[in-house]
Amino acid sequence: REIAAGHEIGNHTYSHKYLGGAGCELTKSEISACDSMIFEHDEYCTKLFRPPGGIMNDDIPGICTSMGYSVVLWSVDTRDWSGRSAPEIINEIMKHVTDGAVILMHDGVRGHTAEALIRVIPELKRSGYEFVTVSELIK
Repeated sequence: REIAAGHEIGNHTYSHKYLGGAGCELTKSEISACDSMIFEHDEYCTKLFRPPGGIMNDDIPGICTSMGYSVVLWSVDTRDWSGRSAPEIINEIMKHVTDGAVILMHDGVRGHTAEALIRVIPELKRSGYEFVTVSELIK
């Protein structure tokens, strides 16, 4: 459904392991296993990778390049996973958003992400921001 709606899916590892201390083989394995699951579900191939927690090591950029990935991090962290209220999430976005911003948000299981999105998307549009996929942004 996400793909059909024009959204983009990225690789975030198979088991959400923090890769800062991981070796090359574990990193490749985590990325490959996630790729396989995404492809098996919808025959979709992504070339975007966001390491869990944004935690990097010196090997990750080279591994990703060799696998054809762009590493994508964020410029605005809403910390929505921590249970922040919708107004707190909105304030964080509006205080830090700039042209080309990548806003980190989660599915809202533990927080008020969906409620914040309902309010912040129209506000950002009124402020002149346009929503694009990450691939469009990093061209």
